[in-house]
Amino acid sequence: MKDFKFDQNFEDELINIRRHLHQYPETAFEEYKTAAFIERKLKSYGLKVYNKIAKTGVIGELKNGDGPSIAFRADMDGLDIEELNTFSYKSRNQGKMHACGHDGHMTMLLGTAKYLSSNKNFKGTIYFIFQPAEENEGGAELMIKDKFFKKNKINSIFAMHNWPSLKTGKIGIKHGPIMAGYDRFEIILKGKGTHAAMPFKGNDLFLNSSEIIILLQNGMSRLNHLKPAVLSVTGIKAPESWNILPETITIKGTVRCFEDSQRDKIKSMMLKIIKSISQKDNIQYEFEYIIKYPVTVNSINETDIAINCFKEIFLSKNILTNIEPSMGSEDFSFLLQKIPGCYFFIGSGPARYGLHNPKYDFNDKILLTGVKTFINLAENSLKF
Repeated sequence: MKDFKFDQNFEDELINIRRHLHQYPETAFEEYKTAAFIERKLKSYGLKVYNKIAKTGVIGELKNGDGPSIAFRADMDGLDIEELNTFSYKSRNQGKMHACGHDGHMTMLLGTAKYLSSNKNFKGTIYFIFQPAEENEGGAELMIKDKFFKKNKINSIFAMHNWPSLKTGKIGIKHGPIMAGYDRFEIILKGKGTHAAMPFKGNDLFLNSSEIIILLQNGMSRLNHLKPAVLSVTGIKAPESWNILPETITIKGTVRCFEDSQRDKIKSMMLKIIKSISQKDNIQYEFEYIIKYPVTVNSINETDIAINCFKEIFLSKNILTNIEPSMGSEDFSFLLQKIPGCYFFIGSGPARYGLHNPKYDFNDKILLTGVKTFINLAENSLKF
């Protein structure tokens, strides 16, 4: 097993950085203080820094001679969640929280940059990408359009996510699709409002909504069961009253699947159901289906590279090379559409609270694990 020499001060610094970032979460495209903090750290390590990429993104460049290039990405944004933890480093920004571990991801990347800037056992260029707005807003898509990516060639790219459902000390990785595509939908139903005591004089859009929701789930059950897909209604909005059936109701939700053809079938199925209910009860509808994130697809070669690198750090039994893909989504998928690479999971469990929970906290015990994986990927990809 490959051994890395980290003194206690190095690990303590990582924990201090992570807990500092945890206290000051910022959400999509508002990560100004986070970006400034990262800039200062990267410059103190001697890296060249590019800023204001996709509004608040930061990229550090570490070059050691001529050769290929590799990139690592960490997400920067927190979530609109009020933290319920009581420890000393809980969020100081009301209504915002690092409930997904992005504070830990940034810390791992900063630790990697610090180590490699002092131990240049590689030949080529390493880019440390700190990306804004991973949660729902697709910061990676905006980032990839920046002139930086047109001027600087990146040969391969890697990213990871802490995974509380995976035991600490284990790595989850697979070739091909590892996270689902992410879509949104909105259905607006419009009819004739009426007194709740006389529903026969108008439309009962609550009943129509219920019918649509049930039929959507029935429709999903009739899709190809060998191709996983999920449709979830996540919101119903209507004027509130004790005695009025409203003129309009809005239904919102999300769809997750692993193939574009499956997306098309789901959209077509939804439209057919909405039309059928609307015609039956003589109501109007508006239907919007928005494709948000592509499927996260790992390239074969880069996944092989990552697996071989992990074998130098972990026992083989702890490298899960065919982990079940997640129905969650990840905008790193936009970067993988442009650059061959690999996305993988680092076990952080068993955890009492999962991701996006108001009592979640990143497991500091895996900070060095993340740093080791990135260091080994860099040194193996950019050998002398």
